[in-house]
Amino acid sequence: MLCGNKKQSSYNFVTATLDGNLFYGNSEKKALELRALDGTGRLNVTKTEFGELLPSPRESDPPPQFCPAQDKLQCFQT
Repeated sequence: MLCGNKKQSSYNFVTATLDGNLFYGNSEKKALELRALDGTGRLNVTKTEFGELLPSPRESDPPPQFCPAQDKLQCFQT
């Protein structure tokens, strides 16, 4: 029983929300570091031969805790 409401509703493209903390940072400071700040709302990117990729972590960043490929590949800065 759905609290007396027999009509089930679901999210759609109009009502769905996306938690962008993973990409846009979990603090205002980190968000400003990650964003391009050019008025487009885009993230900073690194241009490579494979296209635009998220930036690699800076050397001053702490080592990534959840990057299983860190011994072979670098994780991205987010």
